[in-house]
Amino acid sequence: MHIHYNTNQTTLPLEISSFLPQDHLVFTIEKVVNTDEKEVNHLIKYAMFDKEQKRGYKQSARNLANWHYNDKEDSYTHPDGWYYRFHHTKYQKTQTDFQQEIKVYYADEPESAPQKGLYMNERYQNLKAKEAFICPKTDFRSTQD
Repeated sequence: MHIHYNTNQTTLPLEISSFLPQDHLVFTIEKVVNTDEKEVNHLIKYAMFDKEQKRGYKQSARNLANWHYNDKEDSYTHPDGWYYRFHHTKYQKTQTDFQQEIKVYYADEPESAPQKGLYMNERYQNLKAKEAFICPKTDFRSTQD
């Protein structure tokens, strides 16, 4: 049994290796944004990638792709009909001074809704969508003989 690696995906130029994690396995949104801002063509497997590929997740109400977004009202509707309105934007910094912007949505009926609020990191969602658009059928698993 042999594992074949695509050297275009695993070999990194010397100048970008300084801001990637040492093991090249754990990527935070900060690392993805850094590579994106430096216009490095990257294929980075984000934390939820494997889970999002499963049929159960694709059909789940937890999958944001199954929610309806109303851009005029800046609100989301849960697949079961619960309504979440935009409340405020939360800014927080990581230990490395990376600024995150989280949009907070609250349920109209928080006592009976399945979750009280929805916390949306739009930058992260946009990066995931961009990766899906650039390489829609990428399989990050190694091939085996």
